[in-house]
Amino acid sequence: MKKSRLWPDTLFTRMFLIIAGLLLLSQLAVYWFFNIYQANPQAERLAQSWAQILTLSETLSSAQRQATASELMHQGLRIVPAGALRGHKPRMPVLANALQLLHRMGWPQAQLRMDGRRRVLWLQARPDAALALAMPMPHPPGLPLPWFKLAAILLLSWLGAYLAVR
Repeated sequence: MKKSRLWPDTLFTRMFLIIAGLLLLSQLAVYWFFNIYQANPQAERLAQSWAQILTLSETLSSAQRQATASELMHQGLRIVPAGALRGHKPRMPVLANALQLLHRMGWPQAQLRMDGRRRVLWLQARPDAALALAMPMPHPPGLPLPWFKLAAILLLSWLGAYLAVR
């Protein structure tokens, strides 16, 4: 009876496993770098829009706020009393990066809270502010279609190489 071992006996099978592992690691590294490359511009866009919204909400009088409330609702934004603020600090790297950028844009005391149950982000200009902004949580980007195609091609090439080696 032949005893099965974790590491194969033949040189070709070992080469296949090493090359397959290196290809997998390289694809994971490329995907990781792509996510980082994509996250920074998204955080900048979020921080810029939050800075504009905070500036608008801080400069409007209460009558002007009521007049623009319906327009803001079309955008998915609500200006609510600060007592409605719930949630925890964001754990998503994009949101944390956007908050840091917002602090650098002239809102150093701005606070961001995330309510996962209601899928709402709460943004407040200062800890002692009377108002807070409620907005829908941004959806995380999914895997782009080229990554699925690349993964399928990679898996088929591994299968073909493995069958050729055996």
